[in-house]
Amino acid sequence: MPRFLRDTWLATVVFVTIGLLIGNADPREPIYFRAGLAATAAILVPTVWWWFVVRRAHPRMNHAAFAGATLAYLTLTLPVTLGWAWSDASPFITGRPADDGGLGGLLNVFVLLYVLGGVPVLGALGAGIGMGVLCAHRSWASLPAQPSPPDTPLDGALWGAQIAVLAGPLVALIGGIVLFELFPPKPRWATYPIVLMGTWVITVPAGAVLGIGWLKRWRRIEVAHMSVSERAPQAPNAWSKPDPTRSTSQD
Repeated sequence: MPRFLRDTWLATVVFVTIGLLIGNADPREPIYFRAGLAATAAILVPTVWWWFVVRRAHPRMNHAAFAGATLAYLTLTLPVTLGWAWSDASPFITGRPADDGGLGGLLNVFVLLYVLGGVPVLGALGAGIGMGVLCAHRSWASLPAQPSPPDTPLDGALWGAQIAVLAGPLVALIGGIVLFELFPPKPRWATYPIVLMGTWVITVPAGAVLGIGWLKRWRRIEVAHMSVSERAPQAPNAWSKPDPTRSTSQD
């Protein structure tokens, strides 16, 4: 536990601070948005940062960049998506009319643009933040410059799950169009936030399983390539000296 706290506190503080600043920039925002961003970061960042980045003795920069991209995206979009999904689903659960502020269908257009546009924008910013946090961690931890061990099946699962998170908005959009627009009738509950939440429920576990399989396959390819390289005879080098132990006479 002391190492867990020591290695995750900086990333947690950075993302929670970002959530607080953005969430409270406008006091008119609903409470789930103002408090939800920081709460999402406080829950997700320590877990993801530990298991995917600093769990190993020599953290990798590409792990920090991808974790930062995923955490920044989820911190700033997951509370919004959950809030809108509940707003769309509540009439069917509670029987009360939906409160869309008079925006009607424009509300789903806003969340669609926000969630889709957040993948490249927030992902790029989060990747830079993740790399910066890891650089700071390396500087005070005085980690030796040694190669990191190969990825484990857990790393493969986290790779696949995070890819599914970032690909989910586009998958939900395409899947919603195929399922509900091309093959009517469209259910009243099939709004984009609800479809996106359902997409994540399916694709994140599937991505984790596929990530493990992909990593195992990649390991087999690497092992096969190394075996072929070791067995392959090396071409004679004009600059190399002849081996004095090898006999040149023929019987």
